[in-house]
Amino acid sequence: MEELRYAKAQGAMYIRMADEILPARKDWLDPFIEAYGKEINLPFFAYVRPEFHKPEVIRRLVDIGLSTSIVGIQSGSEDIRKNIFKRMLSKNKLIQFAKTMDETGVEFSYNLINFNPFESDANMSETLDFLTELPYAPMIVFRLVAFPGSPLSTMLEEQNPIALPDNVQKWYGYLYTMATKSPKWRKLALEIHERGLFRNNPAPLAALFWPEYGSYYYGQFMRKMKYGSSMLIRMPIESKPKK
Repeated sequence: MEELRYAKAQGAMYIRMADEILPARKDWLDPFIEAYGKEINLPFFAYVRPEFHKPEVIRRLVDIGLSTSIVGIQSGSEDIRKNIFKRMLSKNKLIQFAKTMDETGVEFSYNLINFNPFESDANMSETLDFLTELPYAPMIVFRLVAFPGSPLSTMLEEQNPIALPDNVQKWYGYLYTMATKSPKWRKLALEIHERGLFRNNPAPLAALFWPEYGSYYYGQFMRKMKYGSSMLIRMPIESKPKK
């Protein structure tokens, strides 16, 4: 709260919570919600997760300014989520969480992980089917990176799975992005998947997204013009009150 007060006093208009997840402990969250709503009352971004933040908590956070967030899916395959990424959330809980974010008006995007050598064609098709049950929102697809010494890195070394060809991985990445854009895009993604169009050469699909790239970078530019390049002013150590 001390840092937030300082940021607001310096003219901050938007706050980005950099924590990997907004703390979920009730004995922390309740006083934070009360204090933030009374003293700060600025729109903010925070990472929230369905394992820790129930729908009523999301609504309380929206009331005090939660305006943007991310819905981390990582994989639409339950087998991959649970056995590779160790995320024990059910499909239904993820869907309900996304619907809560959508219903409360939070501007959010989905996160998926691609180029995962453990994923089969069936796993990736399952992910595409899963996405068709979600509300529409932007999709961000990341390439899997295993940090040295992590459990995932050990699994890769021990099992040495054979990944699908890069072109197939890219193909699915385009389809994932299309599946959450709009009804027309979703229908097109399913049609392309069913027919296997561009599977071995997905490059032509990239052209469909050129207008989106332009719109995205324009939006980023306008946001910087409105809020400035730094969304959170970090309090200098020397400016903190001495005890």
